[in-house]
Amino acid sequence: MDSAASTLPDAPSTLYKPETTNTTEKYMSGDVIIKPTKSNRLCLKRNFQIFAAIMLSGGIYPLYRPDNSLGAMFSSELQSSGPEIHVTILATSTSQQALEKQYTGNAQFTLCTIDLSDQPSIVKALLGQDLVLSTISGNALLTQLELIKAAELAGVKYFVPADYGPDIAFPSNNGLPLFATNATVQSALKSSTLNYMIVTSGFFADYYLTPLFGWSLDGAPTATVYGDDNAKNSFTSLGDIAKYTIAAIKRIDEFENQNLRLAAYTLSFVDWCNLVEQEAGTRVKVAEADLAPIIEAAKLDIDPPKDLEAIKRQMAIVLANGAGKVDWETHSLDNSKFPEITPAPIELVVKQALAKALK
Repeated sequence: MDSAASTLPDAPSTLYKPETTNTTEKYMSGDVIIKPTKSNRLCLKRNFQIFAAIMLSGGIYPLYRPDNSLGAMFSSELQSSGPEIHVTILATSTSQQALEKQYTGNAQFTLCTIDLSDQPSIVKALLGQDLVLSTISGNALLTQLELIKAAELAGVKYFVPADYGPDIAFPSNNGLPLFATNATVQSALKSSTLNYMIVTSGFFADYYLTPLFGWSLDGAPTATVYGDDNAKNSFTSLGDIAKYTIAAIKRIDEFENQNLRLAAYTLSFVDWCNLVEQEAGTRVKVAEADLAPIIEAAKLDIDPPKDLEAIKRQMAIVLANGAGKVDWETHSLDNSKFPEITPAPIELVVKQALAKALK
């Protein structure tokens, strides 16, 4: 098979499995790897729908993980945004069965099993694609380095990394182990031949009212405040992150090599307490945490943090400093560039969090 991309079916009955051989003739000449440059790639046409129609197996390429609800949100948003974007979903063998049930017979989606440790197979799977959209999370974030290398070799033009959180460039975030992996990935991406678009959206609003951030809603609501309870941070729901990102991708030529700042809400701890009390109909019992020992313990956290308690410490420091705010100093929000998108009401996010906690 000369090209994995050229044989991808539009509506597979089973997962497409790229060839896994030791040869990589498609993107190598002898022993010398031929790397594309930013200047020798064809630019996307302004009308993305026409481009995707011409490149039937080209388009957006999200890495889907069944345990990652952001990936699920992206897939859902891509499906509802229309068939002009053909989506190939990369999946590991462990997620094959679940994805087959969900996407078999849908002409917009092609499913492809890959092994992230096998670069030649990833390159073959990426041949003919225009853009890689990553939703990798947690300890797997560094595997994006392999995706970046493979995307370069396959001639992909754009890469959107899984960086949909607080701004790692915020002064007090510099050096925090929590953001070390994101910094490594961003550095590798900007040094590559790929064009990129980084989406910074603050904390995931869907996850804030959980024990990870010091909240308990499964009975009388309780919460722990770290530092200044009036410090403002940015929050965005997973669904809105997907909406903004897909809308930006449809106009990717406008945002090439840019960092988009897209946040739905700017809230303090006090604001969240008021919202919970309004929805729950009862007061939130608040405990104040001493930040000093948290900061000292965080100095010993490895890069990046591996356990939940370490992540919780790092999150607490960011919240306490208001360092989760996406718009700071000269950096303003880009929400106005997408007037067609209205973020979900924050009251709905709170209501859903309470309902989930009480199940």
